[in-house]
Amino acid sequence: MDVVCPPPLLPMPGNLSCGCEAGLEPTELGECVPCSAGYYKAHRGMDLCDPCEVGTYQPTTGQTSCVRCARGSFQGSRGMDKCAPCGPGTSSEAGAWRCTDCLPGSYATGGEPECLPCAPGSATDKEGQAECTFCYPGWYAGVGFTACRECGMFDQLQLTNGVPKGVECTGGVLLTLTLTRIRTRTQTQTQSQSQTQTLTLTLTLALALSLALTLTLTLTLTLS
Repeated sequence: MDVVCPPPLLPMPGNLSCGCEAGLEPTELGECVPCSAGYYKAHRGMDLCDPCEVGTYQPTTGQTSCVRCARGSFQGSRGMDKCAPCGPGTSSEAGAWRCTDCLPGSYATGGEPECLPCAPGSATDKEGQAECTFCYPGWYAGVGFTACRECGMFDQLQLTNGVPKGVECTGGVLLTLTLTRIRTRTQTQTQSQSQTQTLTLTLTLALALSLALTLTLTLTLTLS
């Protein structure tokens, strides 16, 4: 015989008992009330609402599930109605119960979806930093560098993360030398070498003529 449930109770599967709908929980007076914020109930029944687990939250009453914390936020307690943003120097993946420190070469001011790489001209070699340190004049850094490098140095291990080969150091930032500038520099060097060779040949001929003239004068004086 099918059970008859007094409202607001509803028949359970099999029609052998009654229960509150999903998202509702029973009271001592036989009523069904919505789950509180931070709680949920996934199925129909007479059981109470469950608290949202760590890394999740629920801001609305009468819900059947909880929501994962977004990236850059966390929740380390159960039964909460919101997540907290990560602090400076930290970030998190979605559904995190705690935030983790940014790695060297990156930073976060707080609440970002992820740690950001240090911009060109700045670097940091420490974890959990809220900002990167700008390079001193005469030093440079590319994207995500963990340390500034002295201008003129070439360190293959540091020239990574999108920083191209063939660079010059200006104001702490690496600038790419274009092919046109390379060709111009090469042509200038070639012209300079050609001019040097021409000047050397001219000086050699002038010296030879001078020696010949001196020899002629000497012979003339001797014969006289």
